[in-house]
Amino acid sequence: MSSGIGSQLFTIRVWTEEISATESELRGKVLHVSSGETRYFRDWPRLTAFLQGVMSNTGGSRIASCFASNDGASHFGGVLLTEPPDREG
Repeated sequence: MSSGIGSQLFTIRVWTEEISATESELRGKVLHVSSGETRYFRDWPRLTAFLQGVMSNTGGSRIASCFASNDGASHFGGVLLTEPPDREG
């Protein structure tokens, strides 16, 4: 039984990288498995923009719409994506 919603497989790696002794920055890599297309990102909006673009181009516009929000925040699977908390040195 098909729901009519496209499905795509991604791998996402997320880490923090120290900028200085008191600062760190979010970093990430997303791979669209079927095409091999890879993007690196430093914030959630860039990740979600890539996912939205792939889903829109592959007939998954209903899935891509789950990332949009009226408040400009990025949501994924009903979870609000936020910057990681500041690490204390």
